Amino acid sequence: MTKKNTKKPTTKISMEKEYAIAFLKIMDKRSEQLLDCQHNLLQLNQDLFHEKWKFRYVSRRLKEVAPDEVISEDELIDKIKGAAN
Repeated sequence: MTKKNTKKPTTKISMEKEYAIAFLKIMDKRSEQLLDCQHNLLQLNQDLFHEKWKFRYVSRRLKEVAPDEVISEDELIDKIKGAAN
C-alpha cells in the first residue's frame, strides 16, 4: 500500500506588505497592553491581599486589647439590638 500524496486545501490570506506590517504593529501594541493590564491586575490582587491581612491583624489585636469594642457592622447591629432589649 502506498500513501497518496494528497494536499490539504489551505486558506491563503493575501495582503500587501505595508498592511501586514501595520497589522503586526497593532497586534504587538495590543499584546503589550494586555501584558501591562495583567501585571496591574496582579499588583492590585496582591495589594488587596495585604490590606485584608492588615485588617485581620489589627482586628485581632483590638479584640485582645478591648474585647467589648465593635469592629464590624454585624457586631454593631447585634450590640444595638442587645441594648434596645
